[in-house]
Amino acid sequence: MKSLSGNRQKRGSDPDLLRRLHKSGADPSGSRTSSKSFHELSKRRGLSLLEVMLSIAILGSSLVVIGQLIGNGYRSAAEARLRTAATIHCDSVMAEVAAGSISVNSGASGNVTGTDEWSYSVAALPGVQPGLLSVTVTVTQTGGAANPLSLSVVRFMPDPDYEPEDPLQ
Repeated sequence: MKSLSGNRQKRGSDPDLLRRLHKSGADPSGSRTSSKSFHELSKRRGLSLLEVMLSIAILGSSLVVIGQLIGNGYRSAAEARLRTAATIHCDSVMAEVAAGSISVNSGASGNVTGTDEWSYSVAALPGVQPGLLSVTVTVTQTGGAANPLSLSVVRFMPDPDYEPEDPLQ
């Protein structure tokens, strides 16, 4: 006589029992669930082709937008770097004019000291007050750029040739 405990199998390991439980809507662990939710869970095993294609299209379009934003950021950074260099060179030339090493009255021009990529020009006009000049320093990029950058700074300076009238005469 065979013992009953020897023929006993664990619940959930018999394939026929699993099929019968599946058809009846029972959970193999022994609890009853609704057959609709069990069938829905067993039918849905992966993503459909439409969902995969849609997710790839969304990913691709977002990568294109991110790439364009990176390109715009790079161009803006390059332009800011050029504008900063132009400002520094323009202030440097204006300081040389204020110190007297570049003549105000001659309309000087030339390359910025230390670089061949930038040139400057100095123009002086009489100011609104006697003895005052309106000095304009213009710095232009000459390195063969497609769109050369140009920056001007205007400062009022005392006219070195001005001789005030003697109020006592």
